[in-house]
Amino acid sequence: MADAVVVPGGAFGPAAGLLMYASLVAERRGATVHRHSWSPNRPDPFEPPVQAWVRGELTPLLEEVGGTPLLIGWPARAET
Repeated sequence: MADAVVVPGGAFGPAAGLLMYASLVAERRGATVHRHSWSPNRPDPFEPPVQAWVRGELTPLLEEVGGTPLLIGWPARAET
């Protein structure tokens, strides 16, 4: 495993809870961990444009990392 990319959900950053634990496991197994933080101008997560926004946010990082990185993610927080 060469690289791992941490993709946070909508409520927490890449260093929260299980994301940090999973990234530490990947790091201890030799991966270079890349932690992504969302830009401040987020669209409503329940609207269709959010998919294009996420793609636009992650594509440059994934292209920079290259290869087939392990994606460590957390789903967006659902509103109740």
